Amino acid sequence: MKTAQLNSTARLSWPQRFCYGLGQGGGGIIYTLGTTFLLVYYTNVVHIDPAVSASIIAVSKLLDGLSDLLMGYIVDRTNSRFGKARPWLLRFVLPAMVCMFATFSVPAGLAGTAQIVYVFVSYNLLTTVCFTAVTVSYNSLNSLITTDQYERGINNVLGMTFNTVAMLALNMVMLKLCTFFGGGELYSGKGWSVTVGILCLIYGVCIMVTFLFCKEMEVGDKGARTEPEVKKAKLKTVRIIGMLVTNKYWVEYVLALVSVTICSGIVMGSALFYAQYVLDDVYSYPTLSTALYLSMFVGVIITSVFIKKIGKRNTAIIGCIILIVGTVAVGILPASVNNTLLTMILRGLGVGFPSAIGNAMLQDSLTYGKWKTGVHIVGMGNAASSFVQKLSSGLSVAVIGWVLSLGGFDSNQAVQSAGAQGAITALFVWIPLIFVVAALLCFIAYRLDKEYAGYIADMNEGKYGPKAIVVPDETDGAEAKLSDQ
Repeated sequence: MKTAQLNSTARLSWPQRFCYGLGQGGGGIIYTLGTTFLLVYYTNVVHIDPAVSASIIAVSKLLDGLSDLLMGYIVDRTNSRFGKARPWLLRFVLPAMVCMFATFSVPAGLAGTAQIVYVFVSYNLLTTVCFTAVTVSYNSLNSLITTDQYERGINNVLGMTFNTVAMLALNMVMLKLCTFFGGGELYSGKGWSVTVGILCLIYGVCIMVTFLFCKEMEVGDKGARTEPEVKKAKLKTVRIIGMLVTNKYWVEYVLALVSVTICSGIVMGSALFYAQYVLDDVYSYPTLSTALYLSMFVGVIITSVFIKKIGKRNTAIIGCIILIVGTVAVGILPASVNNTLLTMILRGLGVGFPSAIGNAMLQDSLTYGKWKTGVHIVGMGNAASSFVQKLSSGLSVAVIGWVLSLGGFDSNQAVQSAGAQGAITALFVWIPLIFVVAALLCFIAYRLDKEYAGYIADMNEGKYGPKAIVVPDETDGAEAKLSDQ
């Protein structure tokens, strides 16, 4: 069946790029709430033991990651008048808003097992079901609106720009809004619920703008059910996953993603604890987070210049080196607000580089996978990447909770013990350093930039890798032919 076609290599307009990036800004709201403020909400507002809270999040992230694979499977087999990914943005944006509000509105009367059950269910409805559907679909969209490597890079830079702005704004105003709506009390349940309710509305607007104005390259007729490429080839999920794990560039990117995600998650998840209990100034947190996100914003912006001159890989390497310098510095310098502020600027600048180009590197690796195998598994490729990223994000939060508990942290104590302060310092400095070094090594190994143009040229001429298991048929609507290899 014929499908509506757009020029896959055409330059996107700036309004199109803007609307795509805005969706990632919305995602940044939920991401920041989940990584920076959720554990604080559970421990200091709801008063759940940090180890219990961390364990709930860790187990939930495993389920969340598995649902990513299912969602990727669904996206690959979706063909509607809106395309493959866009319809899922429309279907799940409202449920995501409702579940986000419920997660940060734990009823005050609940206690014990009932409280734990509510936390587990509400959190999983948000992350495992709703946010997964939106995120996998949104990430897949970058592959479905263009195959141009530079356009994907610009889309991701803009996406990370909006993401950074969202995180920056949220970290600047979150505590103030919670205090305002809580009647002057920072850790009031009402204050947190009202604040998150406002954020839900902003998130919904961002996702709907992306849905309305970002068109996919290829969509079916209204009501049509055409056969996607993966389904044509009759490939089982296990075999598709096998294609991913044997895609060296996808593996290198994912390992780097895991490392950067854990590093960033632990830093931002422990920053509020560090400000309150090590620097003895909880309201310095907005200043520190603003410094980090402003410098991250600068890093994201200037990557658009770097990637055109030195490529995405080298840009990511530079960022990791800057991040290492900033992380070591905060561990060496005396603990003070000014010293921490300086090092947060360096850390933000460093993390901005790989963050701005990460999704574009992922899409490039999936395009390489299409050349290698003959199958473009964009849904499962993005889903599997999201799977490990969510596991990493969950692990970072779990590590914070476990280390705090191990150090003897007590949310009811205004002044923490030496063991608790040492645990907080380890979380803010030394544990993240291990992961940023690992990310650097992964980016050094990644060498797709120099080879990408050749793979695109091959596919434009109908050529694929010598071991491609599927040979796409040039006849419109014909079944893909499985090779004998």
